[in-house]
Amino acid sequence: MAGNRRHFERAMKRAKDHVERHEWSKAVAQYEQALAEFSDDLSALSGLAQVYLNTQQLEKALAIYQQARQGGADAPPMLERMADTQERLGRLEEAADTYVTLADHALQEREIDRAIHFWKRATQLASGHPIARLNLAKAYVSQGRAKRAIKEYLALARAFQREGRLDQAMNICQQALMLDPRNTQVLSLMGTLRDLLEPAVKPETDLKPLSKADLEALSFEDEPSPSSRREEGSPVDMAQQRAFGALAEAVFEENLVKVIASRPSSSPALTKHQIDTLIGQALDFERQGLVNEGVAVYEQLLKAGMDRPEVHFNLGLLYQEKRRWDEAVHHLSMAQTHQEYKLGALFAVGECYRAQGNVAQALTHFLEVLKLVDLTTVRPDQADDLNRLYKGLTDGYAKEGSSERARRFTNALVQFLGSKDWEKKVKKTRECLNSIAGEGELMTLADIIGVPGSEAILKSMVHIQELARKNKVTTALEEAYGAIRVSPFYLPLHLQLGDIFLGRGRFSEATDKFLMVAHLYQVRGDARAAIDVYHRLLRASPMDVTVRTSLVDLLVSRGDIDDALNEYLALGEAYFQLAQVNKALEKYNEAIRLSRRGSDESVWTTRFLHCMGDIYLQRVDWRRAFEIYQRIKKILPYDERACLNMVDLYYKMGHSRKGLAELDALVGHFYKNQKFEKAIAILQNAVQMWPEEEAVRFRLAQAYLSRGNKEQAVAELDALGDLQLKAGHTDRAIETIRSIIKINPPNVDSYRQLLSQIGGQRL
Repeated sequence: MAGNRRHFERAMKRAKDHVERHEWSKAVAQYEQALAEFSDDLSALSGLAQVYLNTQQLEKALAIYQQARQGGADAPPMLERMADTQERLGRLEEAADTYVTLADHALQEREIDRAIHFWKRATQLASGHPIARLNLAKAYVSQGRAKRAIKEYLALARAFQREGRLDQAMNICQQALMLDPRNTQVLSLMGTLRDLLEPAVKPETDLKPLSKADLEALSFEDEPSPSSRREEGSPVDMAQQRAFGALAEAVFEENLVKVIASRPSSSPALTKHQIDTLIGQALDFERQGLVNEGVAVYEQLLKAGMDRPEVHFNLGLLYQEKRRWDEAVHHLSMAQTHQEYKLGALFAVGECYRAQGNVAQALTHFLEVLKLVDLTTVRPDQADDLNRLYKGLTDGYAKEGSSERARRFTNALVQFLGSKDWEKKVKKTRECLNSIAGEGELMTLADIIGVPGSEAILKSMVHIQELARKNKVTTALEEAYGAIRVSPFYLPLHLQLGDIFLGRGRFSEATDKFLMVAHLYQVRGDARAAIDVYHRLLRASPMDVTVRTSLVDLLVSRGDIDDALNEYLALGEAYFQLAQVNKALEKYNEAIRLSRRGSDESVWTTRFLHCMGDIYLQRVDWRRAFEIYQRIKKILPYDERACLNMVDLYYKMGHSRKGLAELDALVGHFYKNQKFEKAIAILQNAVQMWPEEEAVRFRLAQAYLSRGNKEQAVAELDALGDLQLKAGHTDRAIETIRSIIKINPPNVDSYRQLLSQIGGQRL
């Protein structure tokens, strides 16, 4: 029997209201009423489970999640909460099983990184979980990460050994041995397993002990040395050729010995012939691949005082060959400060960190290389924006550390920049990126590097863009959908489709598309790209408070507090323009609480308080406006805008004396600090605000006189006299005119005549 939809929705609304007020028992009652109408509704079940979690009723929460799952609800967000609840209850095996189910969901969506995350979580809770361990190993094999795969195979084999499942343990070891036939840990475990399986039988063949060289080789990444991977024309190769040329030319420098002699050295002075001989030996040894000999000669040149970037660069590369990473980084960093070796040195330092497994540091250096290359492809006026984009990329990957995404991106960067035709690729890629970028948008080379089939994707996007520009929208849409079918996980294609929707005025579809892309970027851990998508959408729809709220939440979660506070300003203004004034005030209050984490709490807090003050002024709610400006003055006692608004409010509330006292205090503060022009500017502003106030004009006239500005002083006193005469204050007008006469302006006689006319004694 179908439930009553109205009763259900009413109960759900009441439940949410109770939740907001932390009235947990009432919320439970309302959710139960809702479930009485529709017992399998996922939102009601989730809401009830969340209430139980908030009140630490974990068993009840888990029962609800299990009920939802039995009813067919298997959504990943619910499963994640279920796994967390199981873990908190100490049901670690059950939690591990749930994480494996989550990994299956991730695989269906082709989110391998997320699947790996869930399998790893399962193994942390249940170290011997066979499905999780085996799937982790297979995933690492597919990514070419042999060492990680072997580690998982070993953990699984040992778990089988503990359980007495020796045959299965041996099978797992054999799979691991296929990845590295010389792995000592695998071979050792297999020996133990053989002894357990056949204790009375000795192995037919003794394993040959590994030599010292074998053990050293096993301690490094499963990759060839950096130099053997490089192609001719890579940044390192180009810098090395430059270094060879510079050293060869040094032989012909007549003053080389004098320059060297002028530098401090730890060796006796060498003759020109000896230096030339050492340079020749260094170049020959390096070209012949005699690494140790080359190192010795370059070190000798340095000790003799030949402290040149080309010496440091070549020596750094030789130390890199010897896998003496610290010395390599030291010398390459010395060369890096010289422009002609900067790209090559940065790239080589990145290789050193990568070989040590320090993906974060490696990626930082490779991104710096890519940024320097990319800067040569854009206009000078785009340089600042490009620097900002790369900083966001670097910061984002720094927070991720050695994540799989960072590792994959590093590999792609090395492949791109290490190829011999990388300069041609850069130029061609930049042309394509510029053609598909939206108005005012700048894309980086990093946006496309690492994407499988990137060249074909770029060509397709350029074609789609051309069709859209020619207003062949239907064809453009067909091409876009076709490209997405081929490359469904390349999100810029989806953004391009969103742009086409915008061009057709299909704002709802465009918004849905952009929000989907932003969410996927967040899931992938690419917060910078998600932020850019939100900004892109807000440029088209600046009043969309839902989108801006999502952007604020993302910025806060990243710790980008100042950026989030700027968005709060726009969010409050949007609510105000939408006539949702109370919502605007609510957001400003949220922002004030967040301001404590901003770069300057006082500056941010006063900005939001001023926004609130403006709202109360427009509402003619003088009392609350006055309270706001008092709060501002507690933070910044001489905030000009707050003080002047307080003066205005004093006048409006009939407290003119207090208003003048407030004005005098503000002006006096600037006089005291020798900021006379600022004090006069405040009085000028005050006169514009209250042109009929005699006391304010009189103070401005006195300020002009104190600075010797007689002409301006006379003008203000003249205006003051007119006000007094119009108001019938003849006695005060007479005193004002006498003050003008004492100044003795050029037209003083006219003022004397006026004085006589109004009954004052002629001076």
